[in-house]
Amino acid sequence: MPNLLIITDILQATPRIPGLAKYLHRLGWKVFIITPPLPCSKCKQLKDIKVIKVNYFNIINWFKSPTDPGKGTFSHQEPSKFILYGFKKLGEFYAYPDWQRFWKRPAIKVIEELLLKEKIDLIYSSSSPVTSHTIAKYISQKYPIPWVSEMRDLWSDNYRYLYGKIRRFFDKRLEHNTLKYSDAIITVIEPWSDDLRNKYCNKESYTITNGFDPGKVNYKPDKLLNKFTITYTGNIYKGNQEPSLLLRAIKELLDDKFISGIQVRFYGPYYNWLQDEIEKYNLQSIVKQYGPVTRKESLKHQRESHLLLLLQWESKTISHRILKEFHFGKVFEYLAARRPILVTGGEVLHRIVHESNSGVCCQDLPSLKKSILKYYVLHEGNETIKFKGDLQKINKHSYQELAKELDKIFMGIIG
Repeated sequence: MPNLLIITDILQATPRIPGLAKYLHRLGWKVFIITPPLPCSKCKQLKDIKVIKVNYFNIINWFKSPTDPGKGTFSHQEPSKFILYGFKKLGEFYAYPDWQRFWKRPAIKVIEELLLKEKIDLIYSSSSPVTSHTIAKYISQKYPIPWVSEMRDLWSDNYRYLYGKIRRFFDKRLEHNTLKYSDAIITVIEPWSDDLRNKYCNKESYTITNGFDPGKVNYKPDKLLNKFTITYTGNIYKGNQEPSLLLRAIKELLDDKFISGIQVRFYGPYYNWLQDEIEKYNLQSIVKQYGPVTRKESLKHQRESHLLLLLQWESKTISHRILKEFHFGKVFEYLAARRPILVTGGEVLHRIVHESNSGVCCQDLPSLKKSILKYYVLHEGNETIKFKGDLQKINKHSYQELAKELDKIFMGIIG
């Protein structure tokens, strides 16, 4: 049984890393995970995995929390632009290479203690935080141990990069001087793999998409709510995701008396700008923000809904080549819920939803109104709104299948 050391922050890497680790263990890997502190409930989900929590002096998390959606003091209230700007500037110079910078030294100490007891055959680091990679590089170079780095998002070329040119210069330099030592790079979409392969002189780069845990699929559908319900769970990135198209469609259908008795629910951080949009269309009694909920509650709300809303990424800063393959981890969570997905906006249809027949993709207002009305009429006619996804295509994205792909890559590296 080969031994695998995973270095990541489980709180940021959930559900991907716990899902892959679970099925890698079933494929014969003995898995150790090095992570910053996390709640005991997270460890219970990894009962077959040795999780080693490394404490560190993390007073900077107090500074970080206002800019993290759903965390800290501002979890139920969107922080002001002044606060966001202040913490962005603080992070630009102080949080280098990220807010977990002080985790590196104690993590290395704990790993070296582990190596005295266990033979590690492969290191697998996953970012963010990118400090995971700097730790992995140090251990891999010192001992040496084969190392695979994973980029759930890109590093200095991140489409949501927060900082200015000076900080990007240093990030690019550190990225190059770190990842060039890894034996292979994993990322979540093919265009990023191509870019990293070219960036690092044809270094092996593979695509392992995000996915879902087949053990948590809604096989026996939960009972749906009596009122026709559209639900969105998670963060919304202003300027890149646009909920106003949905609000306008709901407003016009209500005004034309095509629909009534409908509710739209947003679970996640509270956004002042979204509330302004809701009030602009006078939809306060129908469209509501309920604030952050636990993951368990989020899954429950998804499974009891008639439609699950997916706001497609519409950033003009992302190339068409990237955008047509781009997807969120959220879509896989929705697939596991087995409720029809309603995709709004964007110039490119959401490939996974479209190919798996798991919902409808609406690029404009008329198509969105038509789709909502179609499902609403089914509901009012007492017909069950069924999920009609292609299960064979959907199951390709389960962590069970993705772990098999990852296992082949790992075994190829360690021989």
